[in-house]
Amino acid sequence: TTNRLVSFMRHETLDSTRILEEPIWVQSFVDWHNNVHLHSAIHFVTPSDRHSGKDVEVLAHRHKIYQAAKGIHPERWSGKTRNWEHEEQVALKKVFV
Repeated sequence: TTNRLVSFMRHETLDSTRILEEPIWVQSFVDWHNNVHLHSAIHFVTPSDRHSGKDVEVLAHRHKIYQAAKGIHPERWSGKTRNWEHEEQVALKKVFV
């Protein structure tokens, strides 16, 4: 989407008028999108982590950190902590029924 492109371009120094002429730039964007950018729809892990199964470990670690933080300062939490559970299935576009 445009937001992802703009977010990426903040970190790149490329003449934006030459985007279509730059296959190296496109590969760089794909690499960033898949290996660096944390996607909210998959609980702020990279698609690469998700596909390799590394997200299970990352999400379990985040859950422990959030539980520890809540234990230290319960007054900062009005309810449950963020959901860091691994989802078995994810979709590119969520359909609401």
